Amino acid sequence: LSIAPGHIRALALRGIALDGLGRTEERRRIIDLDRMMFARRHAAPPPGYADLAAFNGALRRHVLGHATLLRDRPDKTTRLGRQTDDLLAGDAGPVADLALLFRDAVEAYRREALPAAGPYSAVNWPARWSLRAWATVLDASGHQDPHHHPSGWLSGVYYVRVPPGVSRSPDDTAGWIEFGRPDPFFGLASEPEVRLFQPEEGLMLLFPSHFWHRTIPFVDREPRISIAFDLVPG
Repeated sequence: LSIAPGHIRALALRGIALDGLGRTEERRRIIDLDRMMFARRHAAPPPGYADLAAFNGALRRHVLGHATLLRDRPDKTTRLGRQTDDLLAGDAGPVADLALLFRDAVEAYRREALPAAGPYSAVNWPARWSLRAWATVLDASGHQDPHHHPSGWLSGVYYVRVPPGVSRSPDDTAGWIEFGRPDPFFGLASEPEVRLFQPEEGLMLLFPSHFWHRTIPFVDREPRISIAFDLVPG
């Protein structure tokens, strides 16, 4: 980090080390699950769509018909589900309209949630960046293992389709997304501090790319469809 301030992989590993040493307050300077998360609920669609349901329907059809949608990619953390390559490469279809919503939310995050100082802060905001987006389709018992996005700097997810099997109750978090729990490979001795968010159609979440996150398995005949993105430096 002294060589490359804001290095995403280094920040993710430093957070694990600080928690392991019991230095929680120091860890919160780089991984603050309250201050550094950003949520935006979209009730209206981009121009050209009758309503949000029509927009999400166009996204769903585009994702399910995408040529790169493959099941259980060996190099990804998706389990019992399917994932695409970059949806903004080639014919982006309605994802191009979603990218406009992403860009608007990125600017809001920069104004409202990005720390002013520190390794992950406005000081180290990338001078040049582009967006990469991909879809994840989780089927019954599908989930994503804990991971972070080392090639990004700021990441996000938009929920296209949330089936009934995704719980609406805080007492049952099936199908929710959880932040703060590292890969079990690292063998933490104590339970980590986590935050859970209930997916809703039209909900967009933004978070630093070094935040570990996973999804909780759920059971439903209908798929859970989301589109994630990375703000990629360079």
